[in-house]
Formats: sequence, C-alpha cells, structure tokens
Amino acid sequence: MLQMMKALNQRKNRKHKPKRRETEIINDSSEIISFSEDSESSTEVRQKPRIMRPRPLPPPTPYDPLADSEKLEKLINQRRLKNWLKFSKVVLGNKYILEYYKELIQTKTNQLNKQFLPIYQQFVNDVYTWAQKILKTTIEALMKTPKLNFQVVAIADKKIAPKQLGLNSQQIKDYIKMILKEIDDNTTDDQITESMKYFFTLFSDYKPLPNNILLKYEFNRFNFNKIGRYIQDSKPKRYMMYCINILNKIVILMVLGKLPSQFPANLFTEQTKINIKTLASVLNELILIWLSGFTAAQPENTKGIDVQKLPVEKKPSYLKMDFEATKEEEARLSEAVKSGLDQPILYPLFSARQMGEFFDNQRQFVNNEIGGTLEGWCDRFDALVQNYKAQTDQEDEEEKKKQLDEYAKPYNMKKAGMMNKLKERKERFIQLNTDIAELKEKIKQGQDNYDKARQQWEMKQNSRK
Repeated sequence: MLQMMKALNQRKNRKHKPKRRETEIINDSSEIISFSEDSESSTEVRQKPRIMRPRPLPPPTPYDPLADSEKLEKLINQRRLKNWLKFSKVVLGNKYILEYYKELIQTKTNQLNKQFLPIYQQFVNDVYTWAQKILKTTIEALMKTPKLNFQVVAIADKKIAPKQLGLNSQQIKDYIKMILKEIDDNTTDDQITESMKYFFTLFSDYKPLPNNILLKYEFNRFNFNKIGRYIQDSKPKRYMMYCINILNKIVILMVLGKLPSQFPANLFTEQTKINIKTLASVLNELILIWLSGFTAAQPENTKGIDVQKLPVEKKPSYLKMDFEATKEEEARLSEAVKSGLDQPILYPLFSARQMGEFFDNQRQFVNNEIGGTLEGWCDRFDALVQNYKAQTDQEDEEEKKKQLDEYAKPYNMKKAGMMNKLKERKERFIQLNTDIAELKEKIKQGQDNYDKARQQWEMKQNSRK
C-alpha cells in the first residue's frame, strides 16, 4: 500500500515538472540504484553530473586607428604649418635682403659718381705734373732743335724722299725711346702719388664703374655682370688701363698736345707742328698695336644687361687734340662712329695706314723694342698698384670690422634672445617629429597586434568544429 502511494506521488510530480529538451534528457541519464525487498524504499534516483558544452569565444576587440590617425594628422599639420612659416620667413627675408642690396648697390653707385669727379681730377693733375717733370728735358729738345724733322706722312707740297724717310724715322724712334725710358725710370714708389694708384684700384671685380669716364675703346674691352658691375679683372685689362689713361690721355694728349700754348709762337713753326703731330701719332699707334696683341674688342659684352645698370660712356667717345684734321681723318672718324665699334682714342692724328711706310720698315722696332719696354713699365706700375690695393683692402677690412662691432653692440641682447627663440623652436620641431614617429609606430603596432589576435581566434574557432 505504501509503495503504491509513492508511485502515485511521483506521477503527480512528473505532470507539474517542465519538460526538458530531448538533448538534455539524453545527456541527463539517471542512475537507478536497487535495494533489497526488505528496504522501506524500493528505488532511489541519483542524477549524474552534466557535461557542459564550452561557450563560444568572443572575437577580439577590433582595432580602430581612427583616433590615433586623427592625432597623427593633427601633428603632421602642425609640422607642415611650421615648415611653411619657416619657408615664408626665409622667402620674405631673402626678398627684403635683395631689396636692401639693390638699394645699397644703387646708393654706392650714386656716391661713386658724386665722389669720382674730384678723385679723377686729382689723378689727372698728379699724372700731368709727374709727366711734365720727367719729360721736361725731352720736350725742350723737341722744341729747340731747328733741324728736327719727323715727317713720315706725305703731304701735298712736301714729298719725302726714301733717304729722308729713313732719317726721319730714326729721329722718331730716338725720341720715343727717350720718352718711354724717362717714364719707366721714374715709375717708383716715391714718384707715383697715392691718387695715381688709388684711381686704378677703382677698376676691380664687382665694383661699380663711374659714368662719363670710359671711352668706347675701353668700354668694348670690359666684361660686366647682370647688374652692370665690372668683372673678370686681369693683367691685360689693367695694362690697357695704365696705357690708355696715362700714356694716351695724359702724355700724348695733354703733354704733347698742349705744347702750342706753352711755348712762344716763334718756336712753334709749321715744321714743329708736323713733328709733334707725327710723334704723337706714332706713339699712339705703337701703344694700340701692342695692346691689340692681348686685348680684343667684345661687341656683345653688354648683351642681356639693362642699359640703366651699365656705366655711361664718355661722349664723344674720343679726345680732341689741338691739331687741324684732314679730310681723310674726318672721314675715318665718321666711319668709326657709324660702325659702333672701336673709335679713335685721340683725334685728329695720322692713322697707321697713312704712316704705313714707317711701320713697314720698322717691324722689329714695333714688335720687339717697344713691346718689351711697354710690358716692363706696365709690370712695374702694376706692382705698385697691387701692393697699394692689398694694403688699403686690409685697412678697409679692419675699419669695416670695427664699424660692424660698434653697430652690433646695441643688438647683442636682441640677437641673443632671437637665438634662444630659434633654439626653442628647433627643439619643439624635433620633439614634434619624434612624436609623429612614435605615433606612427604605435598605429602600426596596434594594427599588427589586432591582426595577430584575430588570426589566433579564427584558428581556435576552426579547431572546435
């Protein structure tokens, strides 16, 4: 009876118990333990431990580099801005520097043109005084020797016999040798004044040249840069300047050419006029022939250069002497002016073609004797000028250094502050580059870690299937 009541209660409990899934029933098998018939309870149900399935692994948290990318872009923009500001300052600074130097160049050119006239006048006076002094004996002999005849150019009423031409040529040679020897012997440091040396130091590389001084002959043989400054200074150009400015412009033009005004009219006969003009013409041609061996005209030496930046040529581009010009000399000058190339330095003088018989018979004298004498004199004069230039350049550098030191004193503190700011900016810029590099590495490492975790998760998921 008791057993029947227990069985009935069990049935009731089963009715009210929620149904389990079939899989749970299968997995939840019960173990029935039997007892002996004498026991009060006939059966006991014991539930076995459940075998739980492992829960699925969650995927790794996705790596979102958006935040780091935004930070990286911000840092890069900051660096780009700093680079742009730095570039702008450099560009603007260079612009202001260029404008400043343009103004400085123009100011110096204007100052030179204002100051050059007294400098040049002093140079001319010193050279003229020096030349008159050393050539005094030669000039007196030239004026007071009655039988002196230098005529080598045939004039309508004065034909020259070959024998007389030889005698006249020898006399010209003797006087030219005397003049050049006196000049060469007196080219010493105690005879050459400071103004005579200083004038030629103005014709140095990258210096502005004065206006209304250079003749066409000189201008055609110079080189200029884009801003009209003299460049490519060399011995040939310096030798040309020595010869043209001392021998041609002073000795021939002012000493020989001004003789009529220095002597009484009774001494200055027609023959004396011919002698002086012939002597001046021969010496002028000898100098030009020697210079033509190492200085040549450059017709396009100003091509591509603004005319306003170039020095202004002297007009007219020749020097007038106190001699009467022949029709042939006038025609030759007109032709030279029209050609736009070389023009005669001194006018009027006999041309080399007119004195052809003299030059044809005196080639050794022209090429060897005169060339060697002129070269020796130029070497000696150039040594004096270069020594003076080296000395003055050193003094100028020392003076400029003192002036710069004086000007720099009020700005030392400001300069120090600017340097500190530049140093700080440089350090910040370096730190900014470091931060960008570290952030890039962090983004790369984060992406690599995520890819590795994702790969491991996929491998575990596949192994559970």
